[in-house]
Amino acid sequence: MIPNHLMQRSDGFSRYLEALAFPISLSLINSFISIGSPLDSSLVQEKSKRVSVVRRCALLTLTAFTLLSCPPDCSAQLDTEFWFVAPEIWAGHGDAPILLRFSTLDEAANVTVDQPANLSFPIQNVTINANGTATLDLTTWLGSIENKPSNQVLPRGLRIVSSAPISAYYEVSHPLNTEIFTLKGSAAMGMSFFTPFQTNLSNFYPQSKAGIDVVASEDDTEVTVIPTANLTGHPAGIPFTFILNTGETYGMRASSAIGSDHPVGTVISSSKPISVVVSDDSVEYGICQDMLGDQIIPTNLAGTEHIAVKGNLSGPDKVYLLATADGTTLSVNGIEITGLVLNAGESFGHNLTGAVGYYETSAPVIALHVTGFGCEVGQALLPPVACTGSNEVAFVRSTAEFFGLKIIVRTGSDGDFTLNGSSVNVGAGEFSDVPGTTGEWKYANITGTGFIPIGSASRLENSSSKFHLGIINGGADTGTRYGYFSAFTQLQHETFVTDDNLCEGEMAELFCSQILGASYDWVGPNGFLDSGDAIEFGPITLSDTGLYVVSGEVNECEILPDTLELVVIEQPPTPSVLPISNLCEGDDWAWTSLSTADEWMWLDADGTVIATDSTVAWTNADLNDAGSYELIVTANDCSSTPANFEVIVNETIAIEFTESLASACEGADLILSADQLIPGANWIWTLPDGTDVNSENLSLSPVDLLDAGLYTLGGSNAGCPMLSGTIELEVAAPIVLEISAPDFVCSADAPIDLEISDAYTGEWTSIECPECLSADGSFDAAYAETSAVEIFYTSLGPCAATASTTIDAIVSPDSNFDNFTGCEGQGEVQMAANELGGIWESDCGVCSNESGLFNTQVSGVGTWNVTYSIDGLCPVASSGVFTVTPNTSSDFSSPNSLCANAPIVDLTADIPGGEWMASCGNCLAADGNFFANEAEIGPVDIVYTIPGVCGSSSTQTIVIVALPDANFEYSTDGNCAPAQVTCIAPVNPDLTDCQWTYTGNENTVNVNCGQSMFEISEGGCFQLSYTVSENSGCSNTVESADLLCINMPPEATFQSNPSNPSFFDEFMTLTATETNSSHAYDWNIAPAFQANGQEIEVQLNSIGVADFDVCLQVTDELNCASTECRNIVLEEGITAYAPNAFTPDQDGNNDAWRIVCSDAVTTFELHVFDRWGKVVFATTDKEEYWIGDVDGGTHFAENGIYFYRAVLRGDNYEVHSFEGSIALIR
Repeated sequence: MIPNHLMQRSDGFSRYLEALAFPISLSLINSFISIGSPLDSSLVQEKSKRVSVVRRCALLTLTAFTLLSCPPDCSAQLDTEFWFVAPEIWAGHGDAPILLRFSTLDEAANVTVDQPANLSFPIQNVTINANGTATLDLTTWLGSIENKPSNQVLPRGLRIVSSAPISAYYEVSHPLNTEIFTLKGSAAMGMSFFTPFQTNLSNFYPQSKAGIDVVASEDDTEVTVIPTANLTGHPAGIPFTFILNTGETYGMRASSAIGSDHPVGTVISSSKPISVVVSDDSVEYGICQDMLGDQIIPTNLAGTEHIAVKGNLSGPDKVYLLATADGTTLSVNGIEITGLVLNAGESFGHNLTGAVGYYETSAPVIALHVTGFGCEVGQALLPPVACTGSNEVAFVRSTAEFFGLKIIVRTGSDGDFTLNGSSVNVGAGEFSDVPGTTGEWKYANITGTGFIPIGSASRLENSSSKFHLGIINGGADTGTRYGYFSAFTQLQHETFVTDDNLCEGEMAELFCSQILGASYDWVGPNGFLDSGDAIEFGPITLSDTGLYVVSGEVNECEILPDTLELVVIEQPPTPSVLPISNLCEGDDWAWTSLSTADEWMWLDADGTVIATDSTVAWTNADLNDAGSYELIVTANDCSSTPANFEVIVNETIAIEFTESLASACEGADLILSADQLIPGANWIWTLPDGTDVNSENLSLSPVDLLDAGLYTLGGSNAGCPMLSGTIELEVAAPIVLEISAPDFVCSADAPIDLEISDAYTGEWTSIECPECLSADGSFDAAYAETSAVEIFYTSLGPCAATASTTIDAIVSPDSNFDNFTGCEGQGEVQMAANELGGIWESDCGVCSNESGLFNTQVSGVGTWNVTYSIDGLCPVASSGVFTVTPNTSSDFSSPNSLCANAPIVDLTADIPGGEWMASCGNCLAADGNFFANEAEIGPVDIVYTIPGVCGSSSTQTIVIVALPDANFEYSTDGNCAPAQVTCIAPVNPDLTDCQWTYTGNENTVNVNCGQSMFEISEGGCFQLSYTVSENSGCSNTVESADLLCINMPPEATFQSNPSNPSFFDEFMTLTATETNSSHAYDWNIAPAFQANGQEIEVQLNSIGVADFDVCLQVTDELNCASTECRNIVLEEGITAYAPNAFTPDQDGNNDAWRIVCSDAVTTFELHVFDRWGKVVFATTDKEEYWIGDVDGGTHFAENGIYFYRAVLRGDNYEVHSFEGSIALIR
């Protein structure tokens, strides 16, 4: 039984209010343009009211671990449910693609995206691995997602639900109009909002005005809006109301595109939680137009401390602080702005020129930061830094453009960051003090372009403190994606239990989700106090029922408390069980509970539930059923203490006898008994004649032949009958035994079997020779050590009779001998056996006699059978062989002839170990190595001898052949490479092959001797040789007495600058690649130009032709020279021409303008600017004309002066810049 307990807590939205709400005051205003502007008292009626939200304890039952919610330390940006409404973006400037991007932490997630109010929208399911990312492209459904038209209730709301905490953002990814909206989960849900807007920049297009969009999360949500500026269809200061159901949306658009007319401070209130998005489309900054927007937070999450880290705009960043309460004052970087007092709904814009800004207010404000790249802007809500943030944040980089991290953390934790598991790029050295915080806060502005992966999840963690992370992604000519991904909300404890029912007597375990560095203080009924994220107490009683509250703080910040109610249920009494009698094997029986209950659990000794009824019937008991059992009953979901009882099963004993047959000799005494000893059992013997005897042991004294027969033993034990057993009794009369055996046995004879006149088996023994006798009566005289061996036999029959006899054991003579061997030339050999006195015989005829003399020369080579016999009382004979082998061979192999320069020849004999001799003296070594160069020309005799009576001798002749003549002479035509070598050798009519060889510089070159002349093309010293082969098969090589040394001429390579000269180059410089002051450098440029020196400059127009040869000759101090020539053709080169005016009036003359380029221009970039620096025309096609239009052809350019800049590139890495002005005249 799994114990349970009951816990209750407040509903989700009440908890949301209880955790986050604080008193606010609302000041209703009609409109304002800037701080300090007067209010028209006739239009503005100011009302103030104090709204106080008190924590409620409406409680409900929770089941164990079934809350689908984000852990308390992730909150806000990392969540499991998000509501979002996509703002309308003007398609004329770019509103697609639209994407949702998700990232996970340690848990994989299944994400569902739907539109609850639009059932035709296909539900999207996305699976994301742990530490992974996913992108959902929603562009296909853009028409049903963007919240348009305004002033209508629409089914456009997106709901995102995840099985595990994720971070999410919505991205408009058009290259000209991009922005991200970071989704804030529960931190975006509220019932009171002020709308923040920037007020300095206007919307470039009239179709792209600022907007406010609302989505409801519950049915029947009443929303009231009090605009501070004129909205389309809604004048400023006039409240209006609309009703939304779950997933329905409502959009509002500013009436004016002017920045100062944006509806900043508009008040939105609702009866149930809603989410609000602000947008600012195609905001003009310099020559750029870009999208701004974010999902905002409710009023109760506003804060008093904010930090902004500056971006990369060409001007200052802008930070807007929107007051939520009257009388709000402001300090920047610790310096109070004198005279500035904001009322609820009023906004102040600060120019951020430094690297970072610290903003502290006397009452909570909403902070909006506008930053970007160059003239491309983006915006994001700044999170309050005090008592908020995250310990880990997951995010994904969208593009390969610039990517930056803006990190804010308390001092002391700046060295505890890791990014994707490494601290390399986020170490303490990257952080600086935030001014005005007296060293309390640090910030880092890190460029991550080189190490943040594109399109995959990244993870920033801090092991000691919460932090805030903003990311910025984009470029100065594309757009800005800017948003904060850390938590906006204050931490709240989250309580839970492992049981939803607790019974009296159990241990209670209460848990609180862990928050890094937090404290956990518990209070409860009867003065209960404890601390820790997991507490245990008990055994609990009914008095422990009540409310348990956990509170605490982290980093001097209060953690919002959480409450649960513990209900303890009374435990039922121990149940009663109807008594159970002892059982015999095979009985049927039953268990019956005498206690009423909701449930009955019968358990065995292992705690396994084996039955669940109040009465349980069992059949056929066996010994395994015996043991201890328990009955536990359950009432009101609480279990009783167990009732313990025993089941006893008595064994049904089967009577057994060791042997089924018993034997007895007539006249002897006998007792019959069973194998088992069972104290207290009742025994009954049934005799062969049917008589019963009550006795455990049956005594027969003396045994009579009539006692033979079948005896049966039965009875009972512990009231259970025993299974009877039987034993057969045979009775034998006494007998006389006789042994049949010979008088003597020879030791060499085979064993003999002794015979006995016994109907039973028996035992054979011998004291003198126990080894001679086997258990079955086999006698072997070979083991006897005495001549007389006495034998005994004892019968194993009932009467145990004995008999004995004596056998003489005679030792046989030993005729054994070893086999014989000898060689054919050995002659007479005397054979011998282990014992003398016998006769020898063989099958080789007269080669041997009876006395054992064997002649190998008579028998010849072969194997002959030999027999040796000894007669007597115990005759014996043995057989063997005499093997005669031939004498040892002295054969060996040798060549018939050898050249006089032949290498050493290893003469190999068939049988090693003999002696070598030769007629040439020192030409033959003792090991058989023959040296042809030590022998004279002509025949040489070789003799090999194996000594001894079994040895032999062999002789062979080798003819030594004279070598051909290989002497030669040579000459060269000079000492510089390449050199011609001439060789002369004598005429040889027996010549079959020859070659010249020269070796040097680690190379060997062979030349056929048919060429008496050959060329050596490189310098160095060379060994010359001549090799000759004759028809005798002999070859000879002779080397020159001296080395031939040839000098290498110098290198004559050169370079020209430019490498590919054109008609437009005035000069060309020629430079020798390798230079030496002792060398002469002579230049020849056809047709009529000569010069000297390592480097010369040539005036190209002096040559007179466009196609000419350049030759360089280099001569060294040894008068060795080399020459290189190269053909040069003057090219057209990179050139361009641009007209300085054109008249695009469509009269057929000068209606278009372009730069005219030479064919050498392979890459082309052109930009045309108006006088304010705005690009009006750009192309990479050198053939494309500008026809005087702007904005992609939607407008004509005005008359005036325009400027162009072109970059021209060629295939050989040439780069020319080309710029000027154009007069446009219509």
